Amino acid sequence: MPATSVFAAGSMEGRESVRPFVVVMLGSNFAAFSESDKPYVVSQDAAIWVHDEPGSYKRIDATLEVLRNAIAGQVNEAIAATWQGDSPELSDPDQGTIVRYSSYRLHGRTA
Repeated sequence: MPATSVFAAGSMEGRESVRPFVVVMLGSNFAAFSESDKPYVVSQDAAIWVHDEPGSYKRIDATLEVLRNAIAGQVNEAIAATWQGDSPELSDPDQGTIVRYSSYRLHGRTA
């Protein structure tokens, strides 16, 4: 999938014409583990939405699987991503697409 088909949440203007496309949404940071009231691991929730033409969810599911294999796990000794699950089959009437998303929890050690 080309980088021009990946968007940050809120960055899209109007209806996207190229399908499939991906939207990445990041949540707030929060302390996952702390010691003496100072966090040493910070986490952030993320969701990756894959949109496609109405019809079969096969291409969406295949894209989510590729992304999960690339993202989930230990990235390096300070960063990890945990797959939380996939959404049910959804639709987006504003974009005229079918859509599903995967949820992740991102973990990073502080300095």
